[in-house]
Amino acid sequence: MRVSIKSKNLPNRSNGDQYFYIDDFNQVDEKVCLQYDKLNEKIYLEQLKLFNQITKKIKMSNIRIIEQPPAPIRPNNYEKLILWRKRHERLSVEDQTVSILYLLSKNIKIKLPNMYDDGIEPYNAIKKSNDISSQSREDKYIVAKHFVEKKFIENIIVDDESDELLGFNFLNRETSTDNTEDDNNIDNTKMICKHPEHHHIEEKVDHFNNFEREKRSFRKNSSRRKKYKSTSLYPNLDENKSHMNINLDREKENYFNRFSHSKMFMPNNYPEPSAPPSPPTYN
Repeated sequence: MRVSIKSKNLPNRSNGDQYFYIDDFNQVDEKVCLQYDKLNEKIYLEQLKLFNQITKKIKMSNIRIIEQPPAPIRPNNYEKLILWRKRHERLSVEDQTVSILYLLSKNIKIKLPNMYDDGIEPYNAIKKSNDISSQSREDKYIVAKHFVEKKFIENIIVDDESDELLGFNFLNRETSTDNTEDDNNIDNTKMICKHPEHHHIEEKVDHFNNFEREKRSFRKNSSRRKKYKSTSLYPNLDENKSHMNINLDREKENYFNRFSHSKMFMPNNYPEPSAPPSPPTYN
């Protein structure tokens, strides 16, 4: 007997196995799903019958058919409808949230839709948590509250340890590279690479926050670090001043200025010019 299904209600059959699968369960009911499942079963039996007939005819020849026709996938349309309704059932948000937290505190995995991992689906969390809490004789609301508080404290400890580690590494980097200007320069705002267009907004914000934290740590611990030594190619003239008492009369200064555009300075102990010695006399 042929199943009567209107053509406008037929689902997409582009799956390649000639079966009817429902994708949208908003506009269907149990009756429609059962009709599609019966039709899929009929298609499968017809293909299996044809496969057996062909296999029997070619039994005495060298031709072989390797695979049988695939059966409709499970869960079928009706089973998917029931599962879809459970997942979309209107439940108390508070009760479901507390139930999920309670299960997580018991190291029970939560399986989200379309995930292949084993676990409890959210729609079944209330029932499962009630069963476990009843057997354990404990209040799941109190257990869930303690679980959240514990996670909150653990996050604070992790953040503090990360800040301390960052400051420790920054101090080590400063003290171990005293002769490297780039490492000791707290105004260095370079990021992971020299191309800002490669960075996301979050990376730029994180870099700015880390940079400000390093600056504060740098100022706070400045007394512990060695004084920065300049590695410039040119000496600091202010530190090596030669104290010379220069007293030249105006005539000498004007004399030297005629031969040079820049002023020439001479120390006080410069010898005065003298005439060449007179020639020897012979008796």
